[in-house]
Amino acid sequence: VLARMLKYLYTHGRHLESYLSTYFSPNTHLTGEAVGLLYLGVLLPEFSRARQWRRLGWRILQEQLGRQIRPDGVYFEQASYYHRYTIDIYLNAIMLGEHNGIPLPQRMRSRLELAAAHLADLTRPDGTIPMIGDDDGGSLLVLEQRDFADVRATLASASLVFEKPEWAVVAGKATEEVLWLFGPEGLKQVDRTIAGEPPAHQSRLFPVGGYAIMRDGWGPTAKHAVIDCGPLGEANCGHAHSDLLSIEIAVAGAPVLVDTGTFTYTASAADRDAFRHSSAHNTLTVDGESAAVPDGPFSWSLKTAAKAESWWTGGLVDRLVASHAGFRRLPDPATHRRTVYFVRGEYWIIVDSLLAAGTHETTAHYHFAPGTIVTPDTPAAVRLETTGGEARQSLFFAVTGDVDEVKWEQGWVSPSYGSRTEAPYARAISRGTGRRDIISVLCPVTDGARVSVSEVEAEGGRAVVVDRQGTYDVVMIPSGGEMRMPGVALHGDGAWVRRASADAAPEALALFGADSRITVAGVEVTASLAAEARRTGGSWVVEGEGRAVVHE
Repeated sequence: VLARMLKYLYTHGRHLESYLSTYFSPNTHLTGEAVGLLYLGVLLPEFSRARQWRRLGWRILQEQLGRQIRPDGVYFEQASYYHRYTIDIYLNAIMLGEHNGIPLPQRMRSRLELAAAHLADLTRPDGTIPMIGDDDGGSLLVLEQRDFADVRATLASASLVFEKPEWAVVAGKATEEVLWLFGPEGLKQVDRTIAGEPPAHQSRLFPVGGYAIMRDGWGPTAKHAVIDCGPLGEANCGHAHSDLLSIEIAVAGAPVLVDTGTFTYTASAADRDAFRHSSAHNTLTVDGESAAVPDGPFSWSLKTAAKAESWWTGGLVDRLVASHAGFRRLPDPATHRRTVYFVRGEYWIIVDSLLAAGTHETTAHYHFAPGTIVTPDTPAAVRLETTGGEARQSLFFAVTGDVDEVKWEQGWVSPSYGSRTEAPYARAISRGTGRRDIISVLCPVTDGARVSVSEVEAEGGRAVVVDRQGTYDVVMIPSGGEMRMPGVALHGDGAWVRRASADAAPEALALFGADSRITVAGVEVTASLAAEARRTGGSWVVEGEGRAVVHE
């Protein structure tokens, strides 16, 4: 048996070095082959080709890391599952090298640290990541039973390899895989560090890979969102989905607004295209069209990219403005621009603007996690009850703006490759000519808490009110540079204003846009780029980019 095993391992090594995935699928196929050669070359030095395999595998891993991980740490195929897969490949290669005298170049260490840091940012409070792009359920080594989206073992392992205890804090626990890879001492070290300090930052934009992360903390009840605002993928974009500007949201540790997953690669062409379509993601379709057009199971005939136009993260509000030109191919060209406000620790407002001259049917799609319970609240709003996380959580969801109808039905979500289950699915439909705005509010609430969403009269744009017990917030959405509503004048790209009630003095505000200015009930704030201001006692405290001044 041993002789046969060695013979077959040698044959595998010869095959790998002869047929490397250099031209077809030079992604995890290639790095997986390289780490296989490295293992064979290091652990079976008796083979005549061992030295060559060791050198070849290590050289490929060095060359591919800078290519497959972008300068901000994002995996180049825009697929979160393969991002974790790549980190696992490299962590195992590094551990093998450390035990066998193969030095790790600093450039490799630095780039892989960036990838692990991005994985930590992607990780939701329950230890899982959103399934952005393709997932196939594969693992480098199966050392424990875990959910396909669970990355706690990878984060805990990376925390030990790179001596980054904050990643163990994000993981929240040491899993069985850590014991297999690092032994009892490694397990104890992770256990000692998980109660330490988390990463110093919270929200973050990854400008090259194109993801915006909005979160209010790192604990088990934190709120977390990911918005895709970058390229479709790399080369033929084989593992990409048409998910441009899609958003995923988790509340109290539980995913609420989710990506529908992959389901299949080649078993059904119709299912493959359906799960990659824009309608299978939390973003827009226009006239039923997807932002990108597939051409076979692993390529696209029409590719496009999103871009982040502006980003702000502050003590009060996070704000992203991003757009893509995937609908410019239509007979009447259209642009999708999405603005997302995250009022820290409280709620999200999503403003989807279709910028066009002609008439279109624009649909905003919303896919909710399996098991979510939907209860009507008003004709334009529902309450959603999640079933995961630290505790059952209620979420108020409302849609306003240029919306003609909202349809609720059951859709498909694929929690892992090869499986799918029904889950709540909503569509907000807007039919009309010219610019159309679809505005969504997602607000976590405690049992019985009152929330209402409405619009108030405004000139030069829209003013959306989120009215809760004790807070009266207005988000101003200008259609041009100037906007007015009763008691408020704005020159800028947008603003958020908080009062205790509709007639009360302002308590806090955020202002966005170059050389912007807002006047609210006698309080004037100006900023050169973006600023936040809050009343503390009898004075105003201002934070912002560039110059910001308060006049009262």
